[in-house]
Amino acid sequence: MKKNLWSRLLSLLVIGLLVITLIPVTVFAGQNSKKVNDNLNGHNPQKQHVFKNKHFHLSGAIWTTDASGYEVNKKIFTDKEDVYLSGGPKKGGHLPIGEYYIQVTTPNGKTVLGKSTQTYTVNESGRFEAGLIQLSDATDFEASSNPGGVYKVWVSQDSSFAKSQSKTTTFKIKTHTVNEDTTTTTLSINKFYDQNTDGDRDLDSEPYLSGWKVKINRIEDNETKTFIGDFMTPVNQLLLSPGTYEVTEITQPWSDKPYWVNTTPETVSINLAQGDSETVEFGSVFLSSDNSQGISYWGNSLGAEVFNGLENPLGELRALNLLRPDGKPFNPLYYNNKNDQADSFRPWLLSSNSNLRYRLSAQLAVLELNTLAEFVDLDSCLYIGDHQIFVGGDDVVSTNGFVTVDNLIEAANEALAIQDLTNSDRSYQELLKTILEKANDDGHLMYVHPTPPNGPYFS
Repeated sequence: MKKNLWSRLLSLLVIGLLVITLIPVTVFAGQNSKKVNDNLNGHNPQKQHVFKNKHFHLSGAIWTTDASGYEVNKKIFTDKEDVYLSGGPKKGGHLPIGEYYIQVTTPNGKTVLGKSTQTYTVNESGRFEAGLIQLSDATDFEASSNPGGVYKVWVSQDSSFAKSQSKTTTFKIKTHTVNEDTTTTTLSINKFYDQNTDGDRDLDSEPYLSGWKVKINRIEDNETKTFIGDFMTPVNQLLLSPGTYEVTEITQPWSDKPYWVNTTPETVSINLAQGDSETVEFGSVFLSSDNSQGISYWGNSLGAEVFNGLENPLGELRALNLLRPDGKPFNPLYYNNKNDQADSFRPWLLSSNSNLRYRLSAQLAVLELNTLAEFVDLDSCLYIGDHQIFVGGDDVVSTNGFVTVDNLIEAANEALAIQDLTNSDRSYQELLKTILEKANDDGHLMYVHPTPPNGPYFS
């Protein structure tokens, strides 16, 4: 029996198909992959370090298929052993090159049913690279509690499977026997406080918010909307008939900007098949001022006392690309030396010169001192809306309009290193100066409050 099975699998390899069976699903390499003779069963390859950027969003997509690999987006299977992952269509939509973890969960993603014990490589063509792996005899993914036998498979470069760094797709096992009543679907809706602004709820630190109103519409023929009703969060296991629904947050009396800002889309469309149980979650943060101090503080006696109590503040300032009003580099040697005012920080900071690059330098120095004095945390997030800010050529503003203090400092420092300014460079440096001024002026309602404010609507 085993020889027949291996013969069938090897014959698939001859026509260019590589089948990988693993916990919890079988990984299918795709129609264009090369044969790999390595048997990696039990082998744990060297894992590639993945830089975790909370604003990074994984591109590409994943598809389920059967052992033949010819149906790229097959969704319904007879048995769990029939489910494979495909490299996808021959052109477009592939995952980026790298190392990936795989897991299977319930459709809402809250219960992990099985997880791979190693990473799998995606090559430059978007295909999985691996040898023949047979692990399903040792461990299988558990049965889903979903009434319709629906599962969700995740592929991620992050072992914690953060949503922004993962790609998912669902599939159904039609012989599933848990609760055979599949005439309805269930939908749950939650609102949470997204303290790190990444659009995903972190279970340990980001609480749910109650009493936020949402409305639900059913979408017919991709355009006609039928109003289902208004609901207050949390909405638990709302019974709906199968179909496509649109869930939209309704602006609350207390949620108008500039105080509350969404970190997730305000409208989510979701397709509910028979027996599905899905959850929609909306995130927001509350903006407030911080303990940041401005130029006048760091130029007066209070600021001088704090400055002199810091560890090597002059060295930290010299590490920045600060400029004098005449455009020459400024490397301060003293806070305020009456015998050497040219190399003293205080008179430089309080200069009334209107040179743009000097004023950007002064605001950069102040924000750096605010972090050294721990008035502001480097990891704190600032809301700057639709603006773009670059570090190393990459836009470091998240898709929902937030930037960290650390990235803001790096961006301003890089901008000051530019020698020959174009009109575009000047406009960009003016933007940075304005943002830094607001960040240093008590935060100007830009900083994300670490916790939701107290009140009757927050739990």
